[in-house]
Amino acid sequence: MSWTFVGLNPMSMKWYRALAPGLALLALALSAAPAQAQIPTSPRGRPTGQAPARPRPQADTVPRDSAARRETVQDSVIDQLLKLEGYVPVEYQADSAEFRNAERTLRLRGNPVVTRQGTEITATDSIVYRELSEFVEIYGKPHVTGEGQDITGDVIYYDLAAERASVRGARTTINEGATWYVQGNVTSEEQGARVYGTSSTFTSDEREEPAYHFKVDRMKVIRNRVLIGRPAYLYFRNVPVFVLPFIVQDLAKGRRSGVLIPEFEITDIVRTDAPGRGERGTGRHIGNIGYYWALSEYTGAQVSFDWRSQSWMSLTAGYQYTNRRRFMNADFSFQQFWREEGQNSRNLRGSGSWQPNERTSLNTSLNYASSTAFERNRSIDPLRQTSEISSTFSLTRRADWGQIGSGAELRQDIATGDSRLGSRLSISPQTVTIFPAGEGALRWYNDASLTLTGDVNYDRNTREEGYQRRLANDARAGANLTGNVRIGPIAVGGGLRYSRDDRESLAAIDSLLVDPAIGGGGLGFLPGLRNETLDWNASTGYEFRLVGATRLTPSISFGQQVVRRDSIIHPDSVLSVEKEQAFGQFIAGTPRVNFGAGLQTELFGFFPGFGQYAAIRHHITPGLRYTYSPQVPQNALQRAVFGEQGGREQNEVTLQFDQTFEAKVRRPAQSARNEQIAR
Repeated sequence: MSWTFVGLNPMSMKWYRALAPGLALLALALSAAPAQAQIPTSPRGRPTGQAPARPRPQADTVPRDSAARRETVQDSVIDQLLKLEGYVPVEYQADSAEFRNAERTLRLRGNPVVTRQGTEITATDSIVYRELSEFVEIYGKPHVTGEGQDITGDVIYYDLAAERASVRGARTTINEGATWYVQGNVTSEEQGARVYGTSSTFTSDEREEPAYHFKVDRMKVIRNRVLIGRPAYLYFRNVPVFVLPFIVQDLAKGRRSGVLIPEFEITDIVRTDAPGRGERGTGRHIGNIGYYWALSEYTGAQVSFDWRSQSWMSLTAGYQYTNRRRFMNADFSFQQFWREEGQNSRNLRGSGSWQPNERTSLNTSLNYASSTAFERNRSIDPLRQTSEISSTFSLTRRADWGQIGSGAELRQDIATGDSRLGSRLSISPQTVTIFPAGEGALRWYNDASLTLTGDVNYDRNTREEGYQRRLANDARAGANLTGNVRIGPIAVGGGLRYSRDDRESLAAIDSLLVDPAIGGGGLGFLPGLRNETLDWNASTGYEFRLVGATRLTPSISFGQQVVRRDSIIHPDSVLSVEKEQAFGQFIAGTPRVNFGAGLQTELFGFFPGFGQYAAIRHHITPGLRYTYSPQVPQNALQRAVFGEQGGREQNEVTLQFDQTFEAKVRRPAQSARNEQIAR
């Protein structure tokens, strides 16, 4: 026969708190709640002292129900008791219950179950509560679930007087970025405030025989503060391959001042020192030794020390500021290196963002290394050795008249040491409506639009050891202005573009100072050059709508290019160093006219959905454009500057094909039903 009891205890049950577990990282903790023990009563009975006990009924001959659990049978008395304030119901279920008054011992046998506030304790054998010694014992694979935790073990003991819980052979899972499977013997004291473990193992391999696992002989956890274990072993199958004297893990949450967690790294098992041969063992690294200060609610600072064997040591100072209410955050750090060779270098890192209002946005990032060669040599990561160090700045401002944006970027190549600086300023006024439609009938020219855009840019490349590599520094600058007027199907546009390319000169060099792969022609003097280009163009077009979304757009455009180089070039002249150094003049090319026509359409395909998608739409936009430019005459100077191709007849065919797949997500059945009801 299965027995079910329901007890009402003031807020909690004294021995039950041992069985509400709490987990700390890599530990099994049993968190407790204050309680007061009571002897359970039958669900049909009344509280003790309010009515005499009824005679015990005779046992019938019907075989005992083999079901492990039964639903609690409620009546009006139980319902009223469950509604009392300040009480928490505790439910007990078992095949049999035995209470010995002389020993003040309660035994629940045969698949006992205890439930309280969503936490459930089950066992295959028995649960024993000894009131005189204030001790609880759970035998037969005890299993504790609830409060987001799931713990099993071989046996659980709890000393109420000492507030100490012990789980032998405990097993559980911890979700900290990944799922960890933990086993061990755990003892919890002070209602789970302190937890001690022995022979604890943990792994992320869910198989019964994991491919690897960690083992800690002894472990101590101070709840919400710190986890300490020593020593820590790494096993592959059953073979130990690595050992640490101790491990430390901070469990506290939130910002606070304190010592940083040190980092250790060993990349060479065998020492590689070779005195007198210039070989050094640089495979041992100790870092992040320092302190963090939580200066205020918004600011923090830290100082840390790093050391790599026979290579370098460094000191890093950092500052952080975050104010979400003002949409502002900043992070800055300075790192000073002292190298074994006697040379020093430094790195700067930082980032920041600020949104003073909904129309203004400022973002910055800072990454700078005084020596890219040192960065390349001190890193053992090949991706780091071939990456770039980047610093950026961007400012965007939206106004009623338009938008202005500016940005700059500095990149340092770790592999070569080259740096590239790029900057850009763009202005985009709002589209202006010309001839707005008033009251009455619309005219064909109403609601015409004017669009203007402009931008300026500057780029500079600086070569490290460019003299030996025979690579000169160069710079590029440019400006662009475009405009477009659209009146119904008629479009008129134009643009003006200016660009300038500069290359510095390189002096002659001895062949012994350069790579033998460089030919002799690159060893002499390389003069600097400057090229300037000015382009203008104007175009007009008309759009014919044919069938559906099919459009035919004929157009005509005019354009001309003006170029200035460092030397005046004649067809029969022989280039010399003096002429290349001489500054030239602007040379205008022959104006060219282009005739063109474009055909474009849109096609849609609809297909049934699958999975969580109700339907699929396929959008195709094919386009074909043909452009013809007749031959134009050129003089000798124009042919020397622009080449023969600058005046030839040109025929150009462009094929464009764009496609898009779109999927419609199925609506939940309940949402569709509610919509039908609303209709």
